[in-house]
Amino acid sequence: MLAIEVEGDEAVDEDDVRSVVNGIEGVRAALKVSNVVPLAAPELSEDEKRFQSVESEAGEIEIRDRMLFFSLLSRYPNIANRLLELKGSIPAEDQPNRFYQLGRGFGQNLVSNLEVREEAFDLQTALEKVVMPGIQPLATATVLGEAISVESYARNLDRGAPSELHSRFFHGTLEGLPKGVKDLPMFRVERQCCLRNGASSCAYHIVPA
Repeated sequence: MLAIEVEGDEAVDEDDVRSVVNGIEGVRAALKVSNVVPLAAPELSEDEKRFQSVESEAGEIEIRDRMLFFSLLSRYPNIANRLLELKGSIPAEDQPNRFYQLGRGFGQNLVSNLEVREEAFDLQTALEKVVMPGIQPLATATVLGEAISVESYARNLDRGAPSELHSRFFHGTLEGLPKGVKDLPMFRVERQCCLRNGASSCAYHIVPA
């Protein structure tokens, strides 16, 4: 069965549609031709309209952040521009903590996008099967035991210019990814050193929460 949706001039009638369909090789006949009436877009509330704006940090926190996570996931892995937009909508004094929080939520929700086929019950498996695939488009990194060493950040994350805010977001993402794994014990991530402070790499140690 083949379904074809025709968009365009409303004057196209059933005979026109049948002549086109019947001319397609392998199709015996058009069995049914009907008009599809598009559904009207739902009317947005004033709060929903505010949440759609990249300038908005107003509104109920849980709903606002869920929409921000979705907007980041929809652009993954090239999230640099979206992070830049968010920076402009968050007060400067709140930016470090907000970027860390957004990273945690983003990482936790990113797990479902990775299509992990093997269950992870321990940290090492989670690092190999979940964390590393998740951060691979964002950074050049290596697993060293229960730590992750980041040699550089990708342009997908920071346009090639490391910043403290991107490091905070990445830190949160590393902490969020294991949280998205079912039945995995809770862990927290400690950043031991950073490229921005003259170190040869950023070192993130993963320890039990």
